[in-house]
Amino acid sequence: MKRRRTLIISLLLIASLALGIGYAALSSELLISGGGSLTAKQTDLVVVFTAAQSSDSTLGTANADNTRNATFTVSGLHEKDQTVTFTYTVTNQSKGLDVYLNTPTVSTMIVTKGTAKTPVTASDYFDVTTDITKAGNEAIAVNGTATVTVTVKLKKTLDDIVELTANVTVPTSTEAYPVNP
Repeated sequence: MKRRRTLIISLLLIASLALGIGYAALSSELLISGGGSLTAKQTDLVVVFTAAQSSDSTLGTANADNTRNATFTVSGLHEKDQTVTFTYTVTNQSKGLDVYLNTPTVSTMIVTKGTAKTPVTASDYFDVTTDITKAGNEAIAVNGTATVTVTVKLKKTLDDIVELTANVTVPTSTEAYPVNP
């Protein structure tokens, strides 16, 4: 009898516990929260120069060889304030990543003067400005493009040949977002 009473009390306790758990599971909302981050590796960001053109091929030439760098050479400017503009197409060839671009940079400017090609300082002869569509605040979609322009302006009238050769790069932002399938 004592054993039977213990068994009945145990079964009632188990049943009460099961009812309580079942009621709680059915009557409450389950909220799961958390956070995470996803960072694209720089090697996953494939943004390359795919086309280049000069506003006047007698004043300078532009080259884009499907890499992260492009080049230009200016050799026909002679009059003060004379300009030549180079236009480049930059393509996002990343796989599944929309990419943000930073302001383009012009570097490794090599300036030579005269037929002897004596090195001189670029800023003494040229003002170089850059611009880009979709810089900073607008992503370039996969296979999308942006346009980079580089304008070179001669600061003073020349009595000798001055040639400028330079590299153009467009750094990618550290922000890149996966494209939803």
